[in-house]
Amino acid sequence: MPFRNIKPLHILWQQDLGKGMLSGVFFGIARVLLLAKVSQQIKLKHLGKRRQPNWLGKDGATLTMYQSLDWHIGWARKNSKKARHLNSVVLLDSLKDNPTYETEPRYELVVVNQPLHWSDTSLRTVSGVGRKNQGAIISLASHLHLFQPVIGESDGDKMKRRIRFWLATQMLAMHELGHIFGLFPGTSAKDPSNQELKEAHCLNQCVMYWQEDTGLERKIWHKPFCPSCLEKLKQFFVEP
Repeated sequence: MPFRNIKPLHILWQQDLGKGMLSGVFFGIARVLLLAKVSQQIKLKHLGKRRQPNWLGKDGATLTMYQSLDWHIGWARKNSKKARHLNSVVLLDSLKDNPTYETEPRYELVVVNQPLHWSDTSLRTVSGVGRKNQGAIISLASHLHLFQPVIGESDGDKMKRRIRFWLATQMLAMHELGHIFGLFPGTSAKDPSNQELKEAHCLNQCVMYWQEDTGLERKIWHKPFCPSCLEKLKQFFVEP
């Protein structure tokens, strides 16, 4: 079968995120590629903070432009109009502007532990933003409390908490990968309303629903994409 849109998928994450926190994300990535039937074609590169040898300037402190994930995140923080947030569109733009993006085409999924807001014109806090055929940013900030130990909790409660974290982060990764791979390109509104966001997503019981839902996470565990979204996901990679 001839394929199209085949590029490596680079997975990047902030320094403070350990592999244990990312297991749901990694599993979600694997599920999407398997369901899309391109798990053998899309090569994964787990690059973490992706620091080049010259990522720091001669002073040993200044971040060199484009040479590390640290710089991209710092740039998104500097260009944020919302305190303690990253500007997600600025982050996506800077990844695309990286000179190596043209010489080494790839998809990029960046995982951060800081809250995101949409863009210069929208301070709406979001858990993720994806851009077709380029990449996505996801934030674990609103879920990290589920990963932290609770004094006096039972082993059963600890397991339930970890499962919730694992499911939520898995579904978040799957949702944004869906956007990268052509599902629902989003809205052109500069500061979209809830209704506009809803209309720019799948209305079915599907991972491409417009907002996170604890009940939905469990409902779609065995069948994350509705038939329509699954077919579109597969067709993104099939040569017409």
